[in-house]
Amino acid sequence: VVQYRDQIMPLVRLADALGARPAWGSDGADESAPATMPTIVYRDRGRGVGLVVDQILDVVDEVPRLHRADARPG
Repeated sequence: VVQYRDQIMPLVRLADALGARPAWGSDGADESAPATMPTIVYRDRGRGVGLVVDQILDVVDEVPRLHRADARPG
């Protein structure tokens, strides 16, 4: 978690959430982890989450259209 805009915001490492191999470390805590971690902030209905990514190539403001593919949590 981090403090962001006067609130505590959870961080999710996108590689872990997708079951992919991250560019550094297995748990984000080893010596090869970078001093800073690129993070995308997603906000919806007043709640936010930080998606920790390996690299940010471009930034675009977009309103995503979300749909549920299944009913599983997460």
